[in-house]
Amino acid sequence: KNYVSKVVGLVKERVGFVSDLWGQSSFFFRRPDSYDQQMVKKRWKGEIPGNMKILMDELKHCESFRVPGIEKCVNHCIEIHGWNTGSIMSAWRLLLVGEPMGPALFDIAETIGKEEVLTRMKHGIEKLGN
Repeated sequence: KNYVSKVVGLVKERVGFVSDLWGQSSFFFRRPDSYDQQMVKKRWKGEIPGNMKILMDELKHCESFRVPGIEKCVNHCIEIHGWNTGSIMSAWRLLLVGEPMGPALFDIAETIGKEEVLTRMKHGIEKLGN
């Protein structure tokens, strides 16, 4: 019940009708089984698959998996590697959500939890390839 309330709180701004709720929040309840092909073509190229593996490793060692802790881990990883923030965040959203939608990425990560974030990243990296 608390989980559903949290999800609804995160997506309520994007929902006009109750019937829109599942379309805006389904990724909180199940991991992606497919990935937006336009986003894959645009974002899943070059060094991105390798960068996502590095980010995944950083998140494994993230001590606090609340929004501020996640944000600190991700931003630190981006900074030390000199990555483009937009490219990394778009690719990370692709792995977690499967498409270019949803509330703030750090909120999504906190809500679904560390183990699910890592599982989705591993699954997406394997499915999308290098």
